[in-house]
Amino acid sequence: MSASDEKATEVSANPTAQAAFERGQKYYDNEDYDNAIKEYTEAIRLDPENEEVRELLREVQGREQRFLAVCTGVSHCYIFGYAVFMKKLRSCTFFT
Repeated sequence: MSASDEKATEVSANPTAQAAFERGQKYYDNEDYDNAIKEYTEAIRLDPENEEVRELLREVQGREQRFLAVCTGVSHCYIFGYAVFMKKLRSCTFFT
């Protein structure tokens, strides 16, 4: 489930938490994951029992971690050379 799939859903009875969630949705839809994380975190702070927003936050954080892993891999390719990068990539459980 992506954040945009949840767009029409009201996830919180707390209007301030709902507003933070909706801002997070807009950031997510624009692939601005850092700000989406900030807004989802704020929505959870305001409505700590909200499991729907917690799930979306975990999803976005996972995307950020995967993106950083790819960036690190590209950096290693540049620094150490393609052959070393491919050896590291093959041993990485991230892609399996």
